[in-house]
Amino acid sequence: MTTKDLSRELCEVCGIEGKYLEYTTETTDGCVNSGKKRVFPNFTQPENFVRLIELRFTTKRGDVFTVVEALQNGRCFTFADRKSFLEQLLDYIFTCENFGEYIKHAIKSEVWLYD
Repeated sequence: MTTKDLSRELCEVCGIEGKYLEYTTETTDGCVNSGKKRVFPNFTQPENFVRLIELRFTTKRGDVFTVVEALQNGRCFTFADRKSFLEQLLDYIFTCENFGEYIKHAIKSEVWLYD
């Protein structure tokens, strides 16, 4: 799966709806095409990636964690690149119900840059 696909899956899991952008292109023979396309935040972009790993959430008990702290808590968590981070984050959200819900809510509540 590409990093763009992983970003889109994370958006869908967290309930982030894409934005529709209008576009216009011109072909080599002079035809103009226009339409709308749906875009999602790309979590591998530097601004979004840093915001994602530093994103804080609060549990019902009042404990505050960052996404990275949650992933490291009680798990063997290592990532070599942004793609492996997104893969492990998605896995964590699917397998750890309580913290996964906190993380999904925090991600949905944040303002992200769109492609």
